Amino acid sequence: DGVTLTVEEGAIIKGGFASAGIQVDTGGSLQVNGTSTSPVNFTSYKDDLLGGDSNGDSSATSPASGDYSAPVKLNGGTVAIAYANFKYASTAIYSIAGGNSLTLTDSSISDGEVGITIQAVPTVVLQRNHFNVSGLGVSATYVDDLSGIVLAGSNKNTFSSSNQVGNQVRFFNSAVPASATWTVDSSSGAVLYDGGAAIAGALDVGSGVTLIQADGY
Repeated sequence: DGVTLTVEEGAIIKGGFASAGIQVDTGGSLQVNGTSTSPVNFTSYKDDLLGGDSNGDSSATSPASGDYSAPVKLNGGTVAIAYANFKYASTAIYSIAGGNSLTLTDSSISDGEVGITIQAVPTVVLQRNHFNVSGLGVSATYVDDLSGIVLAGSNKNTFSSSNQVGNQVRFFNSAVPASATWTVDSSSGAVLYDGGAAIAGALDVGSGVTLIQADGY
């Protein structure tokens, strides 16, 4: 409680399947301070290209999607990450029981199963990130302002999965408040999956964007 963990530029953090990752509880915070020339890397313990042969098996194993569980878990705390690469995780960032805020900028999530799962996090800011995962791109439930997930303009997040689900931004029981406009441009590569949102402001879906309506909405 009240503790801040700071991860500086160039750090390499490796996980095995049973590793718990960094769990940020209520009152705590995680600050990841990568830079454009020296990002922070979250990767599999089987990844010999970053940080050497951590599992000591030479070339007997290779990293693969889902090698380890979520490297970052929100459990009521605050997370701010800039210039980080997440590779081979089952879920890169996962909200266990909500959180205070999540900010992720200028980062990439690739070669894993799920990008980000957010639940009951009031403040979410995702800008200039790239997603290329085999499973779901972003899932947002009980998010107060979906426009923080930027999908248009110079700050947009981009998606390039070979399957549609990997490019999906799914939202459930979330909102766009009266003061906000959530603009979605096809150049982001995002596919919207509408599981229910209260639009008090504006939702501007551009030409060429795929919008999937969940059953019952």
